[in-house]
Amino acid sequence: MLDQAWVEYRRVRGWRCGVCQRSSNLCEPQGATPLVRPVEPADLYDDDVNAPVEIRQFIVEDTTAICALCQAEGWDYWDDPDRAARALGAPGVTTLVAEHGDELLGAVQVITDGQINWVVGLMIVAPAARHEGLGTRLLDAVFETTGAKRLDLQTEDDGPRFYRQFPGREMVAFRLYPSTPGKPH
Repeated sequence: MLDQAWVEYRRVRGWRCGVCQRSSNLCEPQGATPLVRPVEPADLYDDDVNAPVEIRQFIVEDTTAICALCQAEGWDYWDDPDRAARALGAPGVTTLVAEHGDELLGAVQVITDGQINWVVGLMIVAPAARHEGLGTRLLDAVFETTGAKRLDLQTEDDGPRFYRQFPGREMVAFRLYPSTPGKPH
């Protein structure tokens, strides 16, 4: 049986049965019919270029663009492209990117044990592409690609407003750093 919050999430976003096109989930439990999200022009096309935004798996050539997006946000720990490429393509990691033509607009990295835990390690959308549904499309693609039952994450600044639109709950999160020798915790 589908979790009711997830059913409501899909209903509010306009998902429909892939066979009967009903907006309810009546078909899914009976035959595991895939639900499809409606195609919206704002989700797919830019006024300047008649090309869709593609969500796809990360390739090593994406590293420089991802690092540039992160550094533009002031995330200085994305300053080493070799280290970033290893992190984005490591075992147990799924990294998806959003690309429009030859421009990388966003990325999401999920770290998992493949069974129980899925943690968002990176979620970034270029400032010019925000508020257009791209972040939502990236997270929807993560659920679809990984089969995750939930995603855990930590955020700061304007992030909570974005993440509150998804079914889930807020929890306290911490980012810990190693102790400095000679200084108490």
